[in-house]
Amino acid sequence: MHELVSRALFTEQTKGIERVARLRGWTIYCIEYPAIDVGFIGESKDIRVRMLCCDWDEMPPSIELLSLAGERLSTIRTGPDSVFNNSAHPVTGYPFICMIGTREYHIHPSHTSDHWDNHKNKPGNDLGGILTQVWNAWLKIQG
Repeated sequence: MHELVSRALFTEQTKGIERVARLRGWTIYCIEYPAIDVGFIGESKDIRVRMLCCDWDEMPPSIELLSLAGERLSTIRTGPDSVFNNSAHPVTGYPFICMIGTREYHIHPSHTSDHWDNHKNKPGNDLGGILTQVWNAWLKIQG
């Protein structure tokens, strides 16, 4: 996808994220193409999520899991049926989010037949929707 188109889609889809972040208590570190970088503060574990949206929406965002200080996490908290996968992703080598709408899911050898094109125009699969899905999954592992 042409970078100007990707940038325009990113700008349009990130307009409401600051308002949502205030309502949900997220910390915004950066919302500037191609990155959305937010922190979630929880009862038992804080996490920072950096969505790298290069080639949006031809490709889903890549999601990095970080400490609040911005360091890549080598382990993450997870739970039964959680999309947070503590094993090393075969491409990135880091724990990852195994969920439709993340680049790590769609490029994982287990899911290469589940193409992003089949999902990208469905409700909830815009940038704010994907970030909300990650947040909801993170909330589930707090208890």
